[in-house]
Amino acid sequence: MKIKNSYFLVVLFFCLACSKEQDPEQEAAVAKELNLEIKVLEDGGVSFQGEYEGTDIETSGFYYSTTEDFQNENAIEVSAEPERIFTSIINTGLFYNQEYFVRAFIETSSGEKIESPEKSFVSLGSKAPKIRSINNSHLGDTVTIIGENFGASDFTGVKVHFDEARSKILRSNDTLVECIVPVDFQISNPPVRLRVYDKEVIYNDFKLLTPVISEASISNFSLGDTLKIYGDHFDTAVERTKIIIDNKPLEILSTSRNSLQFILPLDASKSKLEFSLWAQNQEVKVDYIGKLNKPLIESVGGNLRTYDTIVIKGDNFSPLKQANKVYFDEHRAEVLSASPKELIVLSPIGPYKDATFEVTYNLMDYEVYPNEKTIFQDAWLFKAETDYEFYGNTDQYFTKNGKLYIVQKNYGEHQLSFLEFDPEKLQFEKFQMPLPATHLADVSFQVAQEKDYGPVYLFFNSEKENFYELRLESRSYSSLKDYPAITSNGPEVFISDKKVFVTGGWVDYSSHTDTTADEIRELWAYDMSLDDWIQKADHPEAYLRSGDVVFQKGNDTYITYGLNTTGGVSFWRYSSSLDSWSNLNSHHSARFGKAFFMHNGFGYAYFSDPVNATPSNFAHRYDLEKNTWNSITPLNNRYYTYFTFPRNYTAFKVNGKIFIAIYSNSKLKFFEADTEKI
Repeated sequence: MKIKNSYFLVVLFFCLACSKEQDPEQEAAVAKELNLEIKVLEDGGVSFQGEYEGTDIETSGFYYSTTEDFQNENAIEVSAEPERIFTSIINTGLFYNQEYFVRAFIETSSGEKIESPEKSFVSLGSKAPKIRSINNSHLGDTVTIIGENFGASDFTGVKVHFDEARSKILRSNDTLVECIVPVDFQISNPPVRLRVYDKEVIYNDFKLLTPVISEASISNFSLGDTLKIYGDHFDTAVERTKIIIDNKPLEILSTSRNSLQFILPLDASKSKLEFSLWAQNQEVKVDYIGKLNKPLIESVGGNLRTYDTIVIKGDNFSPLKQANKVYFDEHRAEVLSASPKELIVLSPIGPYKDATFEVTYNLMDYEVYPNEKTIFQDAWLFKAETDYEFYGNTDQYFTKNGKLYIVQKNYGEHQLSFLEFDPEKLQFEKFQMPLPATHLADVSFQVAQEKDYGPVYLFFNSEKENFYELRLESRSYSSLKDYPAITSNGPEVFISDKKVFVTGGWVDYSSHTDTTADEIRELWAYDMSLDDWIQKADHPEAYLRSGDVVFQKGNDTYITYGLNTTGGVSFWRYSSSLDSWSNLNSHHSARFGKAFFMHNGFGYAYFSDPVNATPSNFAHRYDLEKNTWNSITPLNNRYYTYFTFPRNYTAFKVNGKIFIAIYSNSKLKFFEADTEKI
């Protein structure tokens, strides 16, 4: 048994020693297999593995296509390491539920190409892309997206959106996408969506760079100046940039990454320059970059009258009219024109306490005053007005105990209304008194009083119970003897030489068909001591007349008349001591006026010609000695034109002061005269 075993070992050794290594040509003569394995990855992508039985491998890889039995030149080629077992993982470029066909291949050192049998798989799609970083930038800048699974270098199937705005891609590979930030989205931190075929990733950490302001080109500036600010990260497009002050956008002239030029507003609420900058789709609050210059008033000139043009000279005014607020005392003036160095304003009409007034100028949070004293030059100054709506005429009045009383009665009312005016306190009160008789509700009336300390008489256009004395202290009436002649509307009632005179007026012929002009021109006088009426000299003109008692001096009474039949005017003087009439030089339109008074021996007539509507006809002074009328300065420019001419106006002398009351805009306005200027 030992001999047999030894013999076997010797033969085995001899056989091994005599064997030779096989050369490559001999190996090639024997066919080698190339196997292909495919694994579809659950989270996208696919893994290819090739296994070659031989060792002569120069190159290796895979072909794949969506076409069965494809030609290699029409397929996608993927290289792998030249090893017996070689792999490749495809993460991108695959479509969901698409069937692909694959072949593995190797090339030997002699150039021989060996391919595996073709296999197929159904894709679950590409592997989702991943973004690691995006550099923050500006609108319109080029940015680089760093990550993986972005696909081929020709960026096939790659799309990038900033919010909803699509970006233009410049280049890409599997780990990098270079693209341009679009300009048509509206937020500063848009989500960046990168999509590779059907897989998408969203990156939320991208943000547009925030603008920064460092300084301004000037430190002192005025409204309307051009200002340039410097900083960084501004937008390069004017249309995408806004500067807001007081919720108003400013005009932007130019913009670059590090500078911005714009025009300051002509109006602002604050002198401290605060604004909001809108750039790079974001708002930047600028708390302070400088202060607007303080305005200065150097002079207040021109014609210093109320409701007249006044020129204010200075500096740093706003060129925008409505931005400048000018006050005369507490009344705001209308700015007619404005420039940085001059304002032309219409001075408010008032009311004012006195002629000395304070000018206040407000711009932004500045309040400035002139250094000089400002005094109105008006002969008449608006001093007070009723604080309630006032209606009716003002021509029936009397004075008592240093106060003025305007008496009114509306047609059909059974009471008289009294407006009491205190010229010292510039205050008003109202009260009523019942009529002395109920039948007087539908008739007109006149008030007569010789002086403010004299008795007050009421004459009613009634055939009976038509004459009374008003007792203000007791709020009562004393019935006097009835007027014996024909009563009329609007007669002239005046007191002279302790007698009450009544004449003229007009009647309605439809109800007084038997009344003649001769009856209307009768003059009657009530003797207070006799409580009786005495007929006096008739008026020389046989016309139905509307007249106004305008002046009285001693026993002479001056009366203007409008002639209803001709439209003409006449001016007469009646002497109670001589019981005679004298025709005087007529004021051409005094029949329209009611604001008449005497002062320093002259008669004055204001608002006497609303028809002609020329300033030269609005105010006149009558020289009683020379019997001449002369034009004087009107009361105020406010009432120059026909369209603003007041409907009712009456002059009063009370407590040593002269007033003209004007009914305007549903209020009664009182103007006081500077007796040294009229």
